[in-house]
Amino acid sequence: MRYGKVLRSKNIQEKFDYAVKYYEEGDCYKALPIFDELIGIVRGTALYEDVYYYYAKTNYCVGDYYLSNYYSKNFARTFTTSAKAEELMFLSAMSSYNNSPNYSLDQKDTKAALDEFQFFLDNYPGSNLKDSCENMMLRLSYKLEKKTFEVAQLYVKTQKYKSATIALETMLDKYPDSQFREELYFLKIESWYEYAEASIENKQDERYRQCVSSYYTFIKFFPNSEMTKEAEQYYKLTFDKLQTIGEKKEELVLLKLNNILKSDASLESKKEAVVQIQDFYRPYEKEIMDAAEVLSENKNHKATIDLLEFAEKKFSFPNYPLKRNYLLLMSKYSLAETALDSKKAESYREFIKSYSTFASDFPDSTYLPEAEKLYENAVKQLELIESE
Repeated sequence: MRYGKVLRSKNIQEKFDYAVKYYEEGDCYKALPIFDELIGIVRGTALYEDVYYYYAKTNYCVGDYYLSNYYSKNFARTFTTSAKAEELMFLSAMSSYNNSPNYSLDQKDTKAALDEFQFFLDNYPGSNLKDSCENMMLRLSYKLEKKTFEVAQLYVKTQKYKSATIALETMLDKYPDSQFREELYFLKIESWYEYAEASIENKQDERYRQCVSSYYTFIKFFPNSEMTKEAEQYYKLTFDKLQTIGEKKEELVLLKLNNILKSDASLESKKEAVVQIQDFYRPYEKEIMDAAEVLSENKNHKATIDLLEFAEKKFSFPNYPLKRNYLLLMSKYSLAETALDSKKAESYREFIKSYSTFASDFPDSTYLPEAEKLYENAVKQLELIESE
């Protein structure tokens, strides 16, 4: 029968059969007007459920996802005992999925789609469509994650550093396994540093310390990052700023305390000065040692040495002298072992020099026997290199 005749037909069953035929052949634009007419005619009849079912699916077929979502969802609510209810509930969620826009746009429809897939899984936990739902939810969640990341990133680019610190922390809390974790942690360092720089004086100390803390977290999770060098620059600048602030505030008057140690002051005064210096540096030392150990464990020996030697210029590790010097010694040996041939001799000499200082400063250390073995091997290696 010709399409025009089908449209004019008064035979409801015949029209329904033709509409189903058109739908199954993929000619949904022919099927839709017929189902659109039938949906208002067959209400209350035995055909109503089937017409409603195909009407929802045909709307999906022609890409009208808002109507498809509405009728699919309504079908599942109206015909709760129908064998087709599960399929239409899934189609409702898929309609919302198809309405989800590019991540850069408003994500209201993305959130709605996630809710609908979750609703489907809650109602049909044993469904064969479970894997499909979870895959769709991962894609939708990625959009939300990327949108959140770009908002945080935009705060940094536009120099709204206070907002950036909040947005970055919020995202890390919400997406602890984010694909953007490495950059998020780096941006925290940058944002806290710049935020502190722009802050009034009595707020700087706290915000610089947040930058230092962010650096240690970054190093812990990403010791071999391509952004490590830039992160270290922020760290060094921040460390200097904190020392300047500390001295300006005369909280501990470090220069004065060091002068006491070098002077003819009483033994009691010197002991008190040492205690105050140790108390001042304790939090820094713990964080530095933690970061250095992570770098060492990840075989980033040069970065371990740089961090420990930079810190030593600022203070003498009063709370961790043995631990710090042993880790530095081991890192220098490992660096020599892995150095290019042109650098090996120089690296072994540096290790040997450090070993001599270590053995002199810590003659009773339990680490000394192990250090001696490495020293003996370093001497042999250096002799071989120099004999070539």
